[in-house]
Amino acid sequence: MDVNTNLVLMQYFENAKDLKPGEFVLLREGRVVDPLIRGIFDADCPATIKISDDQEIFEGDILVYPK
Repeated sequence: MDVNTNLVLMQYFENAKDLKPGEFVLLREGRVVDPLIRGIFDADCPATIKISDDQEIFEGDILVYPK
């Protein structure tokens, strides 16, 4: 992750409300995009996230799941 993206995330999380379980922050071109993405990790393939069809994720987007 580049320095600019890291700074954007740090600023976002400092000012963000507590995120609910299953909420991902979407970064597109180094900026936080609202609304948050609601998804769940696939039990059969932990690297896969299932989201609803009405939310768009594009190539190059970054989903961040804060723990």
